[in-house]
Amino acid sequence: MKREHNVSERIIAASRELFFKKGYFPTSTREIASKAGTSESGMFRLFPNKFALLAAVYNSCWREVNEHLEKSMTALTDPRDKIMAMVRSFWELYEREPSVVTFLMSNFGSADTLLISRQDEAIITDEANQYMKRVATLCTAVVEHGLVDQGVTAEALREYVFSISQGILVGWYLADRTPRGYGAKVGIDEALLPLLLLLYPRGRTPRSRTPSKHKQS
Repeated sequence: MKREHNVSERIIAASRELFFKKGYFPTSTREIASKAGTSESGMFRLFPNKFALLAAVYNSCWREVNEHLEKSMTALTDPRDKIMAMVRSFWELYEREPSVVTFLMSNFGSADTLLISRQDEAIITDEANQYMKRVATLCTAVVEHGLVDQGVTAEALREYVFSISQGILVGWYLADRTPRGYGAKVGIDEALLPLLLLLYPRGRTPRSRTPSKHKQS
């Protein structure tokens, strides 16, 4: 069992490296097996198809994100502070691990990869689901405690947090890849301002444990 686990981890690591470097479609299962030091038949005993490998890599990336976000919320109690820390931390992770975040953003809701099985279900792995549930739980707590203006629903707040956190990352990705066409990146503090105004309508400053180091380029 331990040997199978080791092989499985090697396969995921090889898939991840090749998907990051070449992309999902150009990478062949033969390349993955070779890089992992196993045979294709041995690989398919652990992962039934290439789509399963994509899901495994996707899950491993979200695990890294969740671990990073969890650390950012240590010692915070106000759900608004936790949301702000999560979003800031997610954005800072783009600087530290751009390949991980770029892979997630390029595959989050992408019909070309997540729906490659040609079914009606996208990849929602355990770790991605954990991230979404955490955001939803915090947004519900914010609304239930009356911390935002009346009329702001937990569902709308949840969708806004998802949109702004991932939208900024897409913007940075485009700015990094096509600086002439897209323009300069917005800074973290500037990008956080709309969320700050929504979460703290009476002007209380959030308690943040992750100071911004992001610079505009």
